[in-house]
Amino acid sequence: MNSQKTLSFSIKLLTLIGAVLLQIACSESVEEQPLQSLANISEIKVLDNGNSGNASDIEVNFEKQAETNDVLEYRVFLTKSAVATSFDLSSAQSSSSYERATPDDIFTVQGLVLNSNFTDTEGDKITSQESYIVSVLSVPKNKEVFTEAFLKSTSPFKIIKNNLIKNHTLPLQVGMGSLAIDESDNLYMATNNVISEINSDREPEYPVFIISPVGDAQAYSQAFSVLGGIDIDSDGNIYQAVLNTGKVIKIDKQGNVSNLINEDDNRGFKLESVDGIFVDQNDQVFVLDVASNSVVKIDKDGLSSQFVSIAPHARGITGDKDGNLHQP
Repeated sequence: MNSQKTLSFSIKLLTLIGAVLLQIACSESVEEQPLQSLANISEIKVLDNGNSGNASDIEVNFEKQAETNDVLEYRVFLTKSAVATSFDLSSAQSSSSYERATPDDIFTVQGLVLNSNFTDTEGDKITSQESYIVSVLSVPKNKEVFTEAFLKSTSPFKIIKNNLIKNHTLPLQVGMGSLAIDESDNLYMATNNVISEINSDREPEYPVFIISPVGDAQAYSQAFSVLGGIDIDSDGNIYQAVLNTGKVIKIDKQGNVSNLINEDDNRGFKLESVDGIFVDQNDQVFVLDVASNSVVKIDKDGLSSQFVSIAPHARGITGDKDGNLHQP
């Protein structure tokens, strides 16, 4: 009887030992996977877009990773050139002097505009007396899988403040656009939100703006999605191209909008994708049609006719006092 108990105990003990050894062997066979390095950005570009003498003059742009699904955010740092050599990945990971952007904030034509109170990595505000090196830290969404990526620019950057360039208006959150000027020095701006155009997003819509000689901006017309070339005739009427369409509109001094082209008239040259506009000294309207690579003449009755064929990819058009047209 005792021998049977001893045998049974020995079997259970051996089974337990075997299970423990198997568990140890299995745990040793599963090696911990090393962290992957997050893909890095490239081509850091720094632009001086203002004349305030602080960080708000600076726009930082760069080439994003081919795939940004694993990127949580970018952190942008400015380090004084004199001490920039020692600012590395470890320094960026521990620094709190940065401005962040998401991948959706960075485009080919738009980077990160810094805040006026932005400070360098030593905690000092940005000034025109110092030169800086720009660094970007790419932060992953999952830090258990990826490590941060770090890139530092190689050329020092210094903002320049002068008396030649100054802001004419307060910042307008309306994208950018073509300009025309009347005899009273009022500017008319056709808003063209490039970011919305790139994203094939026709919203939001904005009007044509009138900007006074002292920089006050007011809406001048109803809202449109994406506007192209703009010009003004001797009576103060505005002629405006609507991008990605064959529509050319006329806006009178009261802001009333009408179609310049009679779309029901089949005799005219069909416009499909208009952009640049020029009104000559005789108030003759010329518009550039991108789809047909043509300069098109539009008479006062709204009848369009092809004036000349031009090289592809033209966007703008102008003219001189002798009646010659010029296309960049």
